[in-house]
Amino acid sequence: MFKRSVAFQECDDFEVAERVVPFAHEYKFADLLFWYPGQGKAAYRIDDRVPVNMSGDGVNDFVGFRAIPTPAIQARRLTEDGFEMAKNAVGQCLAAKGMTLADAASNYGMMNADLPVPVLLALPIPGKPVVRYQQHRIQSSGRCLAGPDHALPTACPWDPCVVHGTQFFQSGIRVPLSRATDFIRDVHSKTGI
Repeated sequence: MFKRSVAFQECDDFEVAERVVPFAHEYKFADLLFWYPGQGKAAYRIDDRVPVNMSGDGVNDFVGFRAIPTPAIQARRLTEDGFEMAKNAVGQCLAAKGMTLADAASNYGMMNADLPVPVLLALPIPGKPVVRYQQHRIQSSGRCLAGPDHALPTACPWDPCVVHGTQFFQSGIRVPLSRATDFIRDVHSKTGI
């Protein structure tokens, strides 16, 4: 039996190629959470086992997996479509940058629920570890896992019942760890970074 401690470290991506393999070996559940070559940023998920007597009651409550007002979902989609139709790359990049800043400010959804306030009011503290014994509460994410389906006027962002709802394009890939350094260097060379 063990608890997990999760923290995030965001940094410039100039050393990702050299750091990714040692990082993967350093922590039990290590993860390169994101790498945005265009923004020159990367975030590492520092996720490791800790003793069961370590205090903490963390929960993964990522804002992207919470029911939100449907007009907010639709407004975001209309904004994205507007940038796309206008071929406004600057607007698209600024919107993407805004999302990454919001994710980082919310500690990517990880928060300590053992504070003397309800989980809804528990504020994330970026960079501070979140500890949890029950693995499903720290690995799974968001209130949409247990929330009502089609609870309009709120909905989960991916709910197909929302007209003009969110579109998701996940461009994540998997690369064998033995080839990660070469892959990252190759991407850097092709993007001129």
